Amino acid sequence: MKKISTLIVFLCFQFSFSQYNTDWEEAVVYLKDGTSLKGEGRMSMQSSPITSGGNETFRLSEGKGKPTHTLKAKDIDSIVFKLDFRTKINGRKEDRKRSARFIVFPKNEKKSKFGFAELLVDGKLRLLQRTVSSSSNNHHRIFDQQLIQFKGEIPLIGSNNMGLPAFKKKAKEYFQDCPTLVSKLEAKIYRSDDLEAIVNYFNANCAK
Repeated sequence: MKKISTLIVFLCFQFSFSQYNTDWEEAVVYLKDGTSLKGEGRMSMQSSPITSGGNETFRLSEGKGKPTHTLKAKDIDSIVFKLDFRTKINGRKEDRKRSARFIVFPKNEKKSKFGFAELLVDGKLRLLQRTVSSSSNNHHRIFDQQLIQFKGEIPLIGSNNMGLPAFKKKAKEYFQDCPTLVSKLEAKIYRSDDLEAIVNYFNANCAK
């Protein structure tokens, strides 16, 4: 497998991103030293390129009258949030909470910078997602950015806003050790917006 370990596809979904910037959300932080911290936390929203910015940090408040910790991503194994979301049940909108696990990924080859992303699918090949911002020609937008990452490898940024031809070209290199998956991509069985299906197929059929 080539050292191409992060493939980005931009998709706009309507997920809650209250854990970014403003709201303090219930969270448990699992540190790399084996300890954990509980409280309410938030992280800063990043710009869309993975390599932008430096080391990301996470702020955790253990409660009123207690100190607020600023934790570096490199010292964190994972964060489990309890996040608010809105869903429809029997035609009525209801507010619920869901658990969201955020993991840490390296942002550069030297592994000197680290960032956060929500883990959607685990395995040798993982599907991650984070909410990011982008500004162009005085136009600002916030959207969900999905990433495919081989576990344990150093991530490299993929092409921005890939269409199907660019995705297929990138994926043929990316999945060169999984010819059956490449065949499915060439036959358009899987497209650029079928990331979860692609990850699940690879982990079930090609992970060694």
